[in-house]
Amino acid sequence: SSTYRLEKNGWRGMLVEPNVKLFPSLVANRKNSILFSCAVGNVMGVMTLQTSDAHTLGTLLNDRESYQFQRLSRESGGIQNIQMLPVPVMPLADILNTYREIFDSYPDFLKIDVEGFEIQTIESLVNTSCNPSIIEIENNERGSDAANMLLQHGYSLEIVMDSFVEIWSLRECDKKRLARLLS
Repeated sequence: SSTYRLEKNGWRGMLVEPNVKLFPSLVANRKNSILFSCAVGNVMGVMTLQTSDAHTLGTLLNDRESYQFQRLSRESGGIQNIQMLPVPVMPLADILNTYREIFDSYPDFLKIDVEGFEIQTIESLVNTSCNPSIIEIENNERGSDAANMLLQHGYSLEIVMDSFVEIWSLRECDKKRLARLLS
């Protein structure tokens, strides 16, 4: 993970992980970051995370036709291996405000890996006063909706890694250095 590599280089941040089965691994391996055991959503509440013990994939989408659910099913060995876990959900604005209270500023780097909730997460972000310089987004479907929204808010696509990981920036940046830091 790019945040793990950044943390090993002195970065401090906040990590949000909805899968309660993966959270203990974060606690054991992340010493400089603040950890939240929840999902990012539009409102405070509880949602169902669909996941599997076969890997770290998961989705909050309740659409069996979605790319995320189909991939989860395929990589889990079928629908019968998918588990439903209730997870707490926090709005992105609340998470960002907590970050600001702890670090006395908003984050400069934001990684979005929300398996199907990219649009909702970006919408939530642009409705706050937080404008991270760099956004890393896992855009698995390579859809243009997320890209269009980021473009409308002044971001430019700098790097595409692993065919679906996109690095967006608000300012001009050294792409080679950025790629080395995040890959």
